[in-house]
Amino acid sequence: MTSVDLLQETLIIYLKQINITMTKYARKEFVKSLLEKQNYKCVFGKNVGHIYCSSDLEWGYMKPTSRKEELIDNLYLLCAICKGEIYM
Repeated sequence: MTSVDLLQETLIIYLKQINITMTKYARKEFVKSLLEKQNYKCVFGKNVGHIYCSSDLEWGYMKPTSRKEELIDNLYLLCAICKGEIYM
């Protein structure tokens, strides 16, 4: 199973929370476009060689989910280290 396949499967959990349904193909395309946008790295390491980032990417929100903004646009791929720093 590729990383895109794994990420699109875990994306389902986040989409259910915000009442959005996507086909498997649409989820894969969303993951691919986000990976490309982030240069295939953690959102914080996309423009530089962020030495603190791990290679494992996870879904996370950059802004609190209680805000009324579009939640799908608030989803990013973060490494476990950066995600831990945000949610601490």
